[in-house]
Amino acid sequence: MRKWFSIAACTLIASGCVAAEVATIDTTDSAVVEETPTPVEPEPSVELFQPIPPAIEVPVTWDTLVERSDEISKIVYDDVHATIERNKQIEGYNEIPYRFYRSPNLDDIHYVDIDSWLDDLFALYANTVQPDKETYIAFPYEDLEWAVEVLSDPEVNQPEYETVMRNANQGPEQGTRQNSAPRMDAGSWHGIWSLPATLGPEPRSAYTSFAVHEESTINHEYAHQVQQRQFKDEFLGERWSGMAVGVPCFLMEGTARIPELVLIFDTAEEFEPSDARTGAYLYDPESADELGNFTVTMNLSEEVTVEFAEDYLRTSQEPQCQAGYQYALGYHLGYIATQGLAAIGGVESTMNLFTRIGYNDIPFEEAFEGIYGITWEEAVPILAALISKEYVS
Repeated sequence: MRKWFSIAACTLIASGCVAAEVATIDTTDSAVVEETPTPVEPEPSVELFQPIPPAIEVPVTWDTLVERSDEISKIVYDDVHATIERNKQIEGYNEIPYRFYRSPNLDDIHYVDIDSWLDDLFALYANTVQPDKETYIAFPYEDLEWAVEVLSDPEVNQPEYETVMRNANQGPEQGTRQNSAPRMDAGSWHGIWSLPATLGPEPRSAYTSFAVHEESTINHEYAHQVQQRQFKDEFLGERWSGMAVGVPCFLMEGTARIPELVLIFDTAEEFEPSDARTGAYLYDPESADELGNFTVTMNLSEEVTVEFAEDYLRTSQEPQCQAGYQYALGYHLGYIATQGLAAIGGVESTMNLFTRIGYNDIPFEEAFEGIYGITWEEAVPILAALISKEYVS
């Protein structure tokens, strides 16, 4: 049984429920039989996992979130590492079966520490419903045909993934893909990945080496795997399934950016200057390719005022995350809001929203108030003020 929930069962006496007592009352005219009501068994109750706030001397509150914004990056950084260390005490946190396939021409410098990266991620999300298994296939473009053949290996058995594999690797500039495996049964999750050998250093970015760029990608994309896995009763084999229903769009990329960036730095001091709060961009909705990936970006030209941020957060609840405008802003504006939530409720709190909405079938507003102690309507202007203050164009 996972540690994050328990079922309170009805206690039975002897071999069954206590039988209703029957009392017979004699009258002069007839005997009247009066029955006591049969006890109604209570509905099984679910004890929800309650995220643990950051362990700091003076907790961040909704009243102090904006004024303490300069502390948020360090609080979140420290809490990610504290959560991983704490959750590694949970028995079975890392019992997620996975296979990593290296192609013949993949240089040894690639994905060297993937076992360590995954171990941290498995711990970070130990209090969620995790994927049932994962398949990672890493290769340079010259080994594309090898990768396609691996899909038909009996241990992988996903030949239908060939279309995705080829579309993600149309030339030497490969792309990363993480998806659910085709033909998945409802309520299960088999993640399958196409990992390129082209994620090298980038100028003016946090990606100073192959290892750093590859780790950040694994950290980010695994968060999306976990997000979708929370929707246990839906078929999760299609793009946007699960996540697009009931979860505000800003949480999708915002939640994934935290481990993406935190876990590639050794200290909070290194992390803070690279904290991605600048340069928001938009996707052109008309530029989506056959896989649904946006291929054209535009810089955000509007001033990020409190009013602009409020509108962004409110429209984020609409089922339009496929639209380029809403989705792209999650990497920047949504990330700032998500960090604010993590600073108050702990880094596990934002993913726990997915769990409550998906696994526990709780509406977003109810799930939000249950974690953060205020309503979503009360939180929006505070988060908007945080976004406006912290965003740098």
